[in-house]
Amino acid sequence: MSNLRRSITNNRRRRLETDNSEGDFLIQNPSNNVDGTISNSLPVDYNINRLQRNDGRNRTISYVMNDNQTIQVSSDRLPYHNPPSLPASRAASVISIRSATEQERMEHHNMAIRYRLFNRLDPGGSRLIMPDHVLPDQFFSILPFDDFRDDGGKQGSIVTIFSIWNTMMGTSLLAMPWALSQAGFILGSFLILGMAGLALYTAYRIVQSPDGLLMPVNSGEYTSVFFSIITLLGGVLVYWVLMSNFLYYTVNVFHDALQPNSTTIPSMANKTFKCDVYCPMEFVQEKVSYPDFTFYNPKVYTKNKLTDDDESFFSYDNLWSLQGTVPIILFFFVFPLMNFKSPTFFTKFNMLGTISVMYLITFTIMKAVECGINVDFFNKNSPNYLPLWRLRFPALTGTLALSYFIHNAVLTILRNQKNPQNNARDLSIGYSLSALCYLIIGTMFYIAFPTYRNCISDNFLNNFGTGDVMSATARLFLLFQMITVLPLLMYFIRSQFYYVVSGITDPSTKQIVTLNICVLLLAVSTAIFYPHVGSILRYIGAISGLVYVFALPCAIHLKRLQIRGEIKKKDIIIHGTISLNYLLYSSLGQSKYVEKVHLYNYWSRSCNDLEKNYSNGKAIVLLDKHPIIKKMKDKNITTPELVKFDYDNVKETFKEYGLDVGRENTVLLDVISPEKEGHDYKPLIGISMSLIKPDPDSGIDFLEARNSLANDLGGECFSLRMCILTINNEEDRNYLAKLQSTMKWHRTFRLCPYCGGVLKKKLSKASCTCTNCHKIFYPNISPVSMVIIRDPTNQYCLLVRHLNSVKGVFTTVAGFVNPGETIKECAKREVAEELGIECHNLKLIDDCQPWPIPDNSLLIPFSATVDKNVKLKLETNEIESARWFSKKEVLEAVRRTENDPFIKNLPSLISNDKKKNDIKNHFYYVPPPGALAFNLIKMWAENLI
Repeated sequence: MSNLRRSITNNRRRRLETDNSEGDFLIQNPSNNVDGTISNSLPVDYNINRLQRNDGRNRTISYVMNDNQTIQVSSDRLPYHNPPSLPASRAASVISIRSATEQERMEHHNMAIRYRLFNRLDPGGSRLIMPDHVLPDQFFSILPFDDFRDDGGKQGSIVTIFSIWNTMMGTSLLAMPWALSQAGFILGSFLILGMAGLALYTAYRIVQSPDGLLMPVNSGEYTSVFFSIITLLGGVLVYWVLMSNFLYYTVNVFHDALQPNSTTIPSMANKTFKCDVYCPMEFVQEKVSYPDFTFYNPKVYTKNKLTDDDESFFSYDNLWSLQGTVPIILFFFVFPLMNFKSPTFFTKFNMLGTISVMYLITFTIMKAVECGINVDFFNKNSPNYLPLWRLRFPALTGTLALSYFIHNAVLTILRNQKNPQNNARDLSIGYSLSALCYLIIGTMFYIAFPTYRNCISDNFLNNFGTGDVMSATARLFLLFQMITVLPLLMYFIRSQFYYVVSGITDPSTKQIVTLNICVLLLAVSTAIFYPHVGSILRYIGAISGLVYVFALPCAIHLKRLQIRGEIKKKDIIIHGTISLNYLLYSSLGQSKYVEKVHLYNYWSRSCNDLEKNYSNGKAIVLLDKHPIIKKMKDKNITTPELVKFDYDNVKETFKEYGLDVGRENTVLLDVISPEKEGHDYKPLIGISMSLIKPDPDSGIDFLEARNSLANDLGGECFSLRMCILTINNEEDRNYLAKLQSTMKWHRTFRLCPYCGGVLKKKLSKASCTCTNCHKIFYPNISPVSMVIIRDPTNQYCLLVRHLNSVKGVFTTVAGFVNPGETIKECAKREVAEELGIECHNLKLIDDCQPWPIPDNSLLIPFSATVDKNVKLKLETNEIESARWFSKKEVLEAVRRTENDPFIKNLPSLISNDKKKNDIKNHFYYVPPPGALAFNLIKMWAENLI
């Protein structure tokens, strides 16, 4: 019989001091053992002082023995043999353990069951492994555990490989075709395999890290837990977006099936292509340049109409909307499941994950066989064009970082490996299988997709209609599987969060509910306002990958080598490069400019989201085609500066004058980056307000009223042409050109030129769609060639003065491109038409300028060579004068224009000129500094051309 059991059984416990809370125990001499010998396992009269210390997270119990040996054990869960702490006024609890033989046998039996329970927590092996809080090591008993030994408890290589593969397979499968489309076919396939190899290497470094690396337990604890929670939180957000999507389309299937005339689009009877894959963008006949097209507008994909203004509030589409009510309804159904203290019940459904992965692979292969291979590597205009590589590959690397992320669980998975020497092999096979699955789903869907690759959704099930049986089955099955997995993710989040914050491993119901509400509200908001699975995956993957997949494993390996004294310069270079390269790629994927362009493109398409952000935006104003500016003085030269107002303030001021600012007179010009405003991205809105001139008999001075309104806004009116020619900031000049050109197109282009139907403009004015034939139209742009003509010696240039232009101002030749003509041919033709000469050596100059007067034009400059002695034959209907000027004359005119951009001194120059009779050939100025012609002439004069 156990010495410990006999010792405790024969104990006589007594209270030594009644005025303190310490419980003192006197263990007397133990009784004889069964064999008649006296146990010497415990010294006589061991006096054990039990002290409890609580300092937040580190709660310990100290046992001070008579030989001054102190034992400390954790009291997160008290050992079963310890009495509870009691106040000084009460006697300590009495451990009354009888020495009856039957009772001892029962206690031994119960203890053996308890030990077996803890063995199950860490199965297998012949040694007893127990947590410290169960018993101090001095109390261990030698019991016959042969009956409970489980030599087969360790897992073999097959189970280990399957566990690695199953852990890596997740929601990234649904986004893999989209992520592959961002990188191109060849580059994307290489990155899938390359990232797998890189993640395998860093995971193997983690497996090796316990060997020879002794560091404090809490080293890097907060960093690792923080990024672990970020990763789990990203999983919750992705799950909620997908669950909302699956629930929405699943309910739509049943709703449409119950309708008398079901018109689900696309349906099995009305396929868009030769297989059941379809492109939502083609359904609305809209071509977009960026792949971040949102596939989440149910009003577009469930009904063949462009507006829902006449719908009742209680209509099905309003009460059941993907980015509205569905995520909120899902909250009330799923929230109760999140509040179970123990997620044990949900672990029984883990097998569904494996089944869903196999189903998705089978589903993809079957659809690929049905669609066939649709690939064209050469014709970029072909619907089947498949780029081999693209610069948007960081979207794929970010997604893959999360796809291959098992680094925080790899030690746990391999801990029970029966043959640890096979860890490297099994880990490699597991990663190879995962890469193969990602490659199969990504490449097969990508090459079989029967239309533009920009149509591939970041959840490829969105490329199948609600009438598709296999995709509908997949949505329903995945919805159920995710509902069972989500409580596990929430359990991991709250366990780690409360452990780090307060050291609690078992939070109360109130704490669980509070945290669950906060996390799920964030998930609901994400599903409503940013339901982009691909973007969430890549950004979370970039964050977690940078830390967990690359930085920490490399840092741990270098530390391990340093401790061993084996670190070399090549190790620092190689492992440092891994972390820095991924940081570079992650930064590239999250470039501020790329984010700005994507957001501009998103707002250009999404009228509702753009309108919501109007109140936070800035605005520039055209008041009756006159920009509102402020005059600024720079180097004694007064120049206009465009005023950017707060949108809400401008709207209120116009409202006071009875003018409404809304959809009809606003246009999205740009997105203001955070570095410019110090805040989040904001829209830059152009407002073009047309004023009606009052009746002459009304007594109202129109100009006075307009100037009064401009003053109330906080500026003054100025000529549009002179603003574009004299504003120093090129970006502001382009904003004015875009505002004027776009609003003119909007006001004149009202009816469809094909069917006469009404055109519905987007709020951004980026495009419009015919409400009848559904054709899409974009603002027209007219290219214009501009030519600076020089002689072969490059010492003289030929400038012209157009008919009815300002006298004394010479400029370059320019003209519009004719249909079927290249911009270079246009430049050569314009020179021949206006000057009667042929130019040679035409070279395109890297510059251009949008010009809104009279219409939306784009000026594109060239340089050309002409013999100075060739006789000119002017087109007198366009050109009044043309002359060759030396560089000295041109530089003088350029300097004069820079100092006098408004040409105020021209009258005095003409009056003082001695040759007044030949005034049409006098050269005083070039166009103002804001004109492309000014830059072109100046560049030639300064030998830059």
